[in-house]
Amino acid sequence: MRKKLIMILLLLVLLLVLIMTRCGGKKDRQGETETSISAQQGGTEVVRQQKLGTVTQTEDGCVQITTEENGESVDHVFTDLKMDDWCVPAVNFVVTNGLMGGTDAGGGKSQFRPNYGMSRAQLAMILYRFADGEPVSSPRSYADVTQSDWSYDCVNWADANGYIKALDGENFGAEEYCSCEQVLTILYRLAGSPSSNAALEDYPYAAKVGEYHLSAVRWAWEKGLIAEDECVWYPTQAISRAQTALLLMRYDLLIGAPEK
Repeated sequence: MRKKLIMILLLLVLLLVLIMTRCGGKKDRQGETETSISAQQGGTEVVRQQKLGTVTQTEDGCVQITTEENGESVDHVFTDLKMDDWCVPAVNFVVTNGLMGGTDAGGGKSQFRPNYGMSRAQLAMILYRFADGEPVSSPRSYADVTQSDWSYDCVNWADANGYIKALDGENFGAEEYCSCEQVLTILYRLAGSPSSNAALEDYPYAAKVGEYHLSAVRWAWEKGLIAEDECVWYPTQAISRAQTALLLMRYDLLIGAPEK
């Protein structure tokens, strides 16, 4: 009888340990500083790693991303994100790698504004950081972007390299919002405009894709940059900051960051 009681107690202790192990990381969504993925490239399996911060939930329900910057731990607290938001892993990627940030919300907190649109100037800056761009030797002048503007070097770099072309001879179109198909075309150019004849039967908005962007959308669909798992990728709809973050994270994982 005594042996049975001991066995039962041991089983109860083991069960309790298992429960605590499973539940102990509930508030830590991502404690690893790197994640890896296996991808097929030229018939060869390639494993890529990404630098990521640690995502936790604050006592008041905000998302906190802890990164290491210049050897120091830095907390980025976003009041407009929740732990179960689909975009949190992507926000982690862009914040940790210095591609995107938030706006000051006071008290050491920020807002990422995941549903806000993305202007052409903002995208030029993000792409400039992502590709480790450098100021061009012969910058041009635009009516809507002056040399004192924060986006000047980024806009010139994006235009000179053909990633985001000026709208006309005078204007870059800095404040115009980007659509989904436009951003896919920009990333397609960044990748070297590879050929793709992928079918779009499973893409629910294939009929809405403009002819000019068709090759880019086919490429993005084939590579898995866009999928209907998290959000809607409607080609002519303004792309959000959260969607832009997700595209950059997927591009980095599935295609590889641009050579620096």
